[in-house]
Amino acid sequence: MPKFAKFLKEILANDRKCDDSGNVIVNELCSTLMHENLPPKLKDPGIFTIPCMINETYFDRVLCDLGASVNLMPSSLYEKLGLKEVKLSPISLQLADRTSRFPKGIVEDVLVKVGEFVFPVDFVVMDMEEDFEIPLIFGRPFLATSKALIDVPKGQMIIKTEDKQVVFKILDDPNSTFDGGTCIRIDATNPLVVKCVQNENYLSKEDIPISSNGPNYKKKGVGADLVDSSLK
Repeated sequence: MPKFAKFLKEILANDRKCDDSGNVIVNELCSTLMHENLPPKLKDPGIFTIPCMINETYFDRVLCDLGASVNLMPSSLYEKLGLKEVKLSPISLQLADRTSRFPKGIVEDVLVKVGEFVFPVDFVVMDMEEDFEIPLIFGRPFLATSKALIDVPKGQMIIKTEDKQVVFKILDDPNSTFDGGTCIRIDATNPLVVKCVQNENYLSKEDIPISSNGPNYKKKGVGADLVDSSLK
């Protein structure tokens, strides 16, 4: 009889005696798995929104986005609010789909009331479709200014000043979805040096006039989405 067959027969018949078991040293990861010390898995809490007021206009939901390097406002909403003049700025916004667009400019020191606090906020104004449910995006600049502390498991955000704080219960419905178009994640590139390949897919030099006082961008069409922000 082959040795392996005899071995299996003895094991199945419980005739084979096993050697005394010894201690097995396991690493920290195996020990954690064996003792089931892993934290419980949680579901997506949804998007984080807070209310605010600008020029007596109340916004029930404003998106708080740590992935955005600027505070964003659609140009249509800028016109409705009647804010101060937009300043031209040589920046390019890289959107979530890796395309780049030029904003109309920046409107500075907009007073935003959040709870009982008022903060000066700089908004980048861009030609984009306005989302009537979530019309504004607060990026990292606002979150830093307001000293925001976001507690994801509890769905809370704390906004602080020198001696006061306000807590917002901002846990959204996890089954809801936010259609933010291509502006879910925004990165600003500054300074911007534009170099375009002159063909039917890119802007021509005449579309991007540069004045002696700085950049003077015209309103661009679809071709503006094709400008590469990484051009040197």
